[in-house]
Amino acid sequence: MPDKEIDSGEQHQATRGGEHIVIRRVRPEDKALYPDFLRDVSAEDLRLRFFARISELSAAESDRLSHLDYSHDMAFIASMKRQAKSSAWCA
Repeated sequence: MPDKEIDSGEQHQATRGGEHIVIRRVRPEDKALYPDFLRDVSAEDLRLRFFARISELSAAESDRLSHLDYSHDMAFIASMKRQAKSSAWCA
């Protein structure tokens, strides 16, 4: 399906199942999403994402990940609406 790129850098896509997904750069307000994200992924997934075995991020680490200098670093978030609840994944 064709991507729709938005001026803010967001990309809107649909999954094979027809669910709507928004992919965009991580913003400072996304810091609040990290605890739920970390709780919902496997230990192996976390190891592959962070190159270490972690169970939670320190306040300094989550602050650093949500306040990136995009000229040197990059992080994205993908979110989708599921019924009345919004889900988010960080990369």
